[in-house]
Amino acid sequence: MVIAPLASHPRGSIYLATSKFQPTYARQAFPCFDEPSFKSTFSVSLVHEKEYTALSNMPEEITEPVPNTDLFVTRFKKSVPMVTYLACFIVCDFEYKATTTASGKPFRVYSVPHLVNTTSYALEVGSKGDESSVRPKQVSPQDQQRVAEVIAHEMTHMWFGNLVTMDWWDDLWLNEGFASYMEYKGVDHCHPEWKAMSRLITTDLQPVMNADSSFNSHPIVQRVGHPDEITEIFDRISYAKGASILRMLEFFSGKEKFRINISAGRDIFSIMRTWTEQMGFPYVTIKRKSVNSTSFVVKQNRFLKNEELWRTEIIFPVKNSDWIKFNVNQTGYYLVNYEEEGWQKLIDLLLTNHEALTPSDRSNLLFDSFLLAQAGYIELDVFMSMSVYLKKETDVTLLWLTASACFTRFADWVENTEASLLLKSYVSGLTDDLYKKLGWTASDSHTENLLRTTILNLACGADHQDCLDQVSQLFKNWTQGGEKSTSLHNLVLKYGISSASTEDDWNHMWNKYLTEHSPVEKQLI
Repeated sequence: MVIAPLASHPRGSIYLATSKFQPTYARQAFPCFDEPSFKSTFSVSLVHEKEYTALSNMPEEITEPVPNTDLFVTRFKKSVPMVTYLACFIVCDFEYKATTTASGKPFRVYSVPHLVNTTSYALEVGSKGDESSVRPKQVSPQDQQRVAEVIAHEMTHMWFGNLVTMDWWDDLWLNEGFASYMEYKGVDHCHPEWKAMSRLITTDLQPVMNADSSFNSHPIVQRVGHPDEITEIFDRISYAKGASILRMLEFFSGKEKFRINISAGRDIFSIMRTWTEQMGFPYVTIKRKSVNSTSFVVKQNRFLKNEELWRTEIIFPVKNSDWIKFNVNQTGYYLVNYEEEGWQKLIDLLLTNHEALTPSDRSNLLFDSFLLAQAGYIELDVFMSMSVYLKKETDVTLLWLTASACFTRFADWVENTEASLLLKSYVSGLTDDLYKKLGWTASDSHTENLLRTTILNLACGADHQDCLDQVSQLFKNWTQGGEKSTSLHNLVLKYGISSASTEDDWNHMWNKYLTEHSPVEKQLI
């Protein structure tokens, strides 16, 4: 249990009491078998002062005065059987907005009072599970998309992780991996125009593969023998790698078969043991048996040094062409390395007819070539030669997000060297045409605004002079009381403060941080 004052509350010292029992803290609040395989019903009553609101897992049954006191007691309906870590006790001064779901159930979103008017988007997305007509103006497109993802993630937990739990913490990834995967499916249902499933590639799959290539990684399934070890496995491997493995499994088995088997409780994970019980992932090397042959030799190795092997499904399209691209849409959790001729054919394809490959496949080639070069398996020239074609990518955010992540890591390698200046010059030139096309004015298109932010971040990071001049002017306008550019505010703060030259600029930022009531804005500052 936590009792704490709410930070930056306009009314001063307002307190919040809340529980957070996961993974093994319920035992500190009440006697119980505090393990995920044990479930029980809960009948909760909370005593509180009149001006506060009491909340728990179930709907309120009655609120009545406590005899001979100034206190009130709120009693809640008996819960369904659930694990102890889900028991929830909250006493707060929150206000709420309410609506009903499609099935007629009441649905509320609670917030601190001074921010309750910012909850309309969360209310509509959470209650309708459909495309929202609300377009919040106070947040960037990235924040809007993240709000939808978090809501979908937590609503998925109503089944995976709440009503249905793993037997023991070894399989935590079943909770978090499913919720992380389904959050993208939920957002894709609400906003198909956002192409949320491709965002999984750049937000979860590619970043976690980069982390999972380290010797400091660990398997998805971790043996847990002590409560202190549980919190350590709430990490990117359980969430992002879990989601990526489920995406791969669904692709191999087919969407409908995957759904039916999950619903029926069948064991579909035994074939995945090498993926869940071994850390890291493989790379497969593809070689033609002979020139112009349609037969290939496929060799598997651990990415980095190890002798482990994985059960790997090699998926590729069958076409009458002289090029071949494995791992369709990067559904597999592995890298593909081609012989020199194979890489060159794919580079030529991107330069002459890049749309012969899907956006996910093009992203996959950039990612694989960079990660393989980073580890020394191929020359960096492969990635750099491939990246030249990016000038043709004028409307696909996925490709530029992948490229941005690669160039950012590349910049870290060569920081404070002559190569750093050469890289910045290259990236600045690569983004220049799209920078001029997109400009600085937000549009009504969510995906275009995401692309604009990605390109501006790349350009400013590469010291593109016009980009730095524009962001400096926007920062100056904001410090002098002008309106902020909502969709680009993070960018303006990041590069604006780095170019700030006066003590007044720094003091302005510090004072804004101290007086800001919005937690989102405060975190940005």
